Amino acid sequence: AVSGPSISSAEVSGAITYISWTGGSNPITVKTESGTVLCTDETDGSCTAPKAIAPKNTKIYAVDTSGKQSALFSVSD
Repeated sequence: AVSGPSISSAEVSGAITYISWTGGSNPITVKTESGTVLCTDETDGSCTAPKAIAPKNTKIYAVDTSGKQSALFSVSD
């Protein structure tokens, strides 16, 4: 069985938050703990979001196409 996604990094640089993950079945959606969608239809294991909606200490997670969720991951800088 394919395991769900796992966020490997989420770092703020300038006005952008860079997010990377591994695993899961594409496409992947990345959301904040409060439900804000940061990235959708991702297939390459990384995406970016505006710092304004994903600043440092925001808890984010990835969801794959079968609904498997990653653990929460805190954005760092």
